[in-house]
Amino acid sequence: MNIKKLFAGVGILAGVVILSLTLMNGNAYSNNKYSEKEYTVRDSAIKNFDLDTQKAQVLFAEDIFDNTKTEINDTKSKLAVATFMLNDEKISVVGDYLPVYFLEGNKVSIAIKHANGTVSLTQFDISKEKPVQIGHIVKEAK
Repeated sequence: MNIKKLFAGVGILAGVVILSLTLMNGNAYSNNKYSEKEYTVRDSAIKNFDLDTQKAQVLFAEDIFDNTKTEINDTKSKLAVATFMLNDEKISVVGDYLPVYFLEGNKVSIAIKHANGTVSLTQFDISKEKPVQIGHIVKEAK
């Protein structure tokens, strides 16, 4: 895959996510950085998959795709590519909630609450140039 195409795809995905965030919040000038739905996904993932937030850094889609920050580091780029991979593999589809990321060293777990009432956790190894999926679990949301 051509690097230019990859970054173009990530850029388009970032735009779509930012637009989705604005529309989901219902108010672009809200004082809350994250929506209630994002907190719901985070809490559901922690409860369903027994995630340790003391070890993992919790990130929301806005943290990854925030265009107001000029800083783009390697980790954020890999998380964006992993998200793009979830869309390509139809793990994340239209109607699902925005993903929540649990970053722990060179491993990231991406939680998505699906429209059908399930929640999934997909794990990636991000130590290489391109993220590698190492696990995928789906459970009924608690």
